[in-house]
Amino acid sequence: MCATMPVTVCHVLMRNQTAVRVPVVAPCCWSEPLNLYTLVAMPPANRKSAVFASLVRPVEAYEAEQLARVAPERSSLLSDLAVLEARLKDAQKDAGGRKKSSADIASQAIAQQDARDIAAEIAMFRVPALPRYIVGDVTPEKLATMLCEQDGRMAVLDDEGGFFDILAGRYSNGSPNIDVVLKGHSGATPLRVDRGSRTPEFIAAPALTLGLAVQPAVLDGLADSPSFRGRGLLGRLLYCLPASPVGGRAFDAPTIPSRVSADYDRHITALMARSVRSVNGVAADMLTLTVAAVAELRSLHNWLEPQQIAQAQKVWRAIEQRGVDTVTKRDIWRYSLGGIQTADDLDAPLGLLVRHGYLRLALIPPQLDGGVSLRPCTK
Repeated sequence: MCATMPVTVCHVLMRNQTAVRVPVVAPCCWSEPLNLYTLVAMPPANRKSAVFASLVRPVEAYEAEQLARVAPERSSLLSDLAVLEARLKDAQKDAGGRKKSSADIASQAIAQQDARDIAAEIAMFRVPALPRYIVGDVTPEKLATMLCEQDGRMAVLDDEGGFFDILAGRYSNGSPNIDVVLKGHSGATPLRVDRGSRTPEFIAAPALTLGLAVQPAVLDGLADSPSFRGRGLLGRLLYCLPASPVGGRAFDAPTIPSRVSADYDRHITALMARSVRSVNGVAADMLTLTVAAVAELRSLHNWLEPQQIAQAQKVWRAIEQRGVDTVTKRDIWRYSLGGIQTADDLDAPLGLLVRHGYLRLALIPPQLDGGVSLRPCTK
């Protein structure tokens, strides 16, 4: 088994359990969460499922241990809540009875006050959710609920690509729903869900982790989704395409030493048990980049920014030359601009043009071309 996949999944597990905010102190201040979105693509027969199962094992064991610890207390609290709700129902019934005498009126007043007191107690009653750390086959709606229940942290770990099918609308008549995944990547904006009869949900700083091991064919399906591409989901993924060892594997290859396996389980369990201090729902434990790390970041910035400006200028010249009033991202990509290999590579230069007022989003159906519709601004 190529070592790249285990290393990638291990990295995802460690990042998910320590998904605190990380401030970059220079050259300017901002913060990034430690959670990652990773996608490992390998052909069949590469033992993805077996490797995945062994890597996730300590997380599942810790989750089972926590479930066993919390379940009795939670059952007791649910029983207490049921008693309160029954008392409230009885008090409301007594308070709403027919008044026959002054004694009845006094009794009903007492029952009405009891009902108010019990209702207030129920409103303050909290039953903790069962601890969950990882999910696989989950809908976006359920994922948002679980993020809310688990203090804004959750990991989608799976050795198949079904999660993307769900995001694309498998259970919603083909209507994509990717908001929870978009907002869970950076945690920069709160996630609010107010739909129908569901209880309103609010996550101040969602930190979602994706660790998926799929077959290469799944990548083709991702590229064919206008919503995934146009709304920036594909650009949030860290792709890993390791070389397949099939054809060169030894039959009697050595197994992982028990000491290494035990050390791995111990370290992952320690991360799971680590308490992260928080203030107003945001982690207070911070990691700060070293001077050397900031220097590397500055070097990357100084290399990347001119590239984006040059691409933005190239895109704008191509639009001006064609004299169009409205253009889609797919149209621009078809202009065969040098250095821009895919439509997704246009996200950064188009973003610069929109921010600086050269383009604005046009209110026309983007599904006609599968891209983001833009309109050149007149100056």
